[in-house]
Amino acid sequence: MKINKDHFRADQHANHWQQAMHSRALLSETCYGLFYTGEPQPMRPIVITTDNQQQVAMRLLACQAITPGGHLVYVREDSVTAEDRITATIPGLSMPYAQLAAADAEYAIVLTVNPYHRVPTGRPDVEESQLRPPFTAPAFELQLVECRDMRSGGGRSDGVRSDGVRSEKAGDLFLPLGRIRVSEGRVLPDEDYIPPCTSVAAHPALTEWHAGLEQFYGLMESYVLRILQKTVQKNQQNDLAAVVGDLCTTMGPYLAGEYQRVLLEYRSQPPVRMVSGVAGLARLLKNRLDVYTGGLKDELLNYFAEWCTIQQGEWESVMTAASTVRYDHADIRAALRQMDAFTGFTLRLFASLAALEYIGKKREAGIFVKEHLVVPAEELPARRRSFLAD
Repeated sequence: MKINKDHFRADQHANHWQQAMHSRALLSETCYGLFYTGEPQPMRPIVITTDNQQQVAMRLLACQAITPGGHLVYVREDSVTAEDRITATIPGLSMPYAQLAAADAEYAIVLTVNPYHRVPTGRPDVEESQLRPPFTAPAFELQLVECRDMRSGGGRSDGVRSDGVRSEKAGDLFLPLGRIRVSEGRVLPDEDYIPPCTSVAAHPALTEWHAGLEQFYGLMESYVLRILQKTVQKNQQNDLAAVVGDLCTTMGPYLAGEYQRVLLEYRSQPPVRMVSGVAGLARLLKNRLDVYTGGLKDELLNYFAEWCTIQQGEWESVMTAASTVRYDHADIRAALRQMDAFTGFTLRLFASLAALEYIGKKREAGIFVKEHLVVPAEELPARRRSFLAD
């Protein structure tokens, strides 16, 4: 049998496919994307520029990730690949202004990996008689896809290619890295978008959210303890004090367990674990609150609205939304926003309850004593764009 270059290419393709299958065995629909390398990661790995020719130029600065299909993406600022640019036309920018003013669309910036199309890379060896790049790398391409057409990948392989390598679904080769919105003739990058990540430590925004969550659990644990101390030591016997004490008793063990997981585990785990922990707290509170049906529950919610500067029923609706959150790994920020709403309301509520001397007294009674919230300055979280901000 004669051996030619096609045999070597087929062997290389088979090796790449086997390596991808090995990597994919450790991945899931909620665990793929950027990974932590120990090096500082850019907040936005893609630079987007626009010009008067209705063109949008996107440049990938750096990206170290793995696709849902297990294919490695390794692009650094000092690599040859980082110098590549892609120019794409946004549909709608060439329309007349009358139509353009009403146009509103959102696009995902998707990195496509083609591991079976190899691109020469690397510095040539000057001692070789014929200079050539010594290595090959997968072909990368940036594309713009309308968000409504996006489907989060993770599909399995099926079928066989003509060269003997199993084919892969398109989602295995796609990795969303950013989003832009076209509105009234302007291209607006989504500065808050968080791409899929294999761990919390892989993206600065997730690391910041993790730090805020650590502060949330620590403060909640402190507030719950203060409330229980007051209800027990002062022997408060009214119905509202009993319900608030029951909520705090129910939360105590859960807060302790989640606080330890935040400190020891969550930073090296996928973001869904953090979201699941907060959603579990919301479901725990909602289920416990639903035990008190009828007038007592309504009285409690009215009491919260009266003393804790929240609208009647607002906390319950936010709690319900958080407990039924639908996590999309390609849109992590959407889930974090729901968690921010719940944790913000809950923290403000229990901070107000912890500042009250007696729980259950009405404002009109005239005998209510309210303390200043005793929180050491070092406990107060730094102002940031998170659920701990007022």
